Amino acid sequence: MIFKKHRTILIGIGFAVVIALLSIFPNTGNFLNNLRTYDYRTDYISPEYFNKIMLQLSEDGNKYIDLKQLGYLRVNKDDKEKKYEYKLSDLYKLKSDVNYNFKLPQRNNILSNLNKIESSIYGNQIIEFNLNIDAINKLIKSYKNNNVFPENLKGKNFRIDFYKIVYIHMDNSNEYNFPGSINFSFEIRKIPKIDVPAGVDKNKVKYAVSSLPFLPYYLKSQIAGTIDLKNLLDIPESAKREKLDYTTINKNKGIIVSYYLKDANALNKDKEKSVKYLQIVWIEDDIIYQMEAAGISEEQLLKIAESMK
Repeated sequence: MIFKKHRTILIGIGFAVVIALLSIFPNTGNFLNNLRTYDYRTDYISPEYFNKIMLQLSEDGNKYIDLKQLGYLRVNKDDKEKKYEYKLSDLYKLKSDVNYNFKLPQRNNILSNLNKIESSIYGNQIIEFNLNIDAINKLIKSYKNNNVFPENLKGKNFRIDFYKIVYIHMDNSNEYNFPGSINFSFEIRKIPKIDVPAGVDKNKVKYAVSSLPFLPYYLKSQIAGTIDLKNLLDIPESAKREKLDYTTINKNKGIIVSYYLKDANALNKDKEKSVKYLQIVWIEDDIIYQMEAAGISEEQLLKIAESMK
């Protein structure tokens, strides 16, 4: 699946977005001059500094991350991947290894013909935030963003629990993109749990966290996706987008997007050949469902999504 395969690359993409902002907001230029550290009193920060924080958040283990004048983070991450070789009828067994319930697509004419099935579970992470609210809000505003942390969070901690992720991939061939090949991938995530002190507006904290420039994309998207489903879409920069539509999956609002990627396995004479992908995402009962497919129609993908039980 594109959004699992490129997870490491997207950490770099998230960092690249910081750089891209320079061309959008000229006033940010002076803000990114210092090569070493951040100083909210002089409005300087280093792109390398953001990159270092992103990498630390992406590594396994327990750690303390010093954000200088911004505050600090305490992180507990267990990203060890556990792989499974279940048949389609046995995928429900994955539920025993995560601490939340979820739905799965039911057997149909398409999925029954996908004889290669791989599944895995990974990505448990807890982050405790102790932030200098004045400094972090000044940083957020420097990006022309007013989604700042509430004032009554000063001197207080808050915590976000990112749950384990279930990933399933199915296809019908050892040869990628052969004529008639079908690739189907599915990712399941529980919406992160945000714990804030009594009296603090949790919704404002959620919006502010989604604005933090040093939070890696794979974490930020899980928060921002509850604000706008488009933030959950994981489409490579090189893709040529065809269309994006809103849809409904079992009475839940969803988004479906189609796009083309050049076929990396095409022969030289077909080097411009592209493969059409579909991606659909929706939230149901606090669970994020995200599907990606190549070789099947939009109607077929929607039927798979609607078969969830």
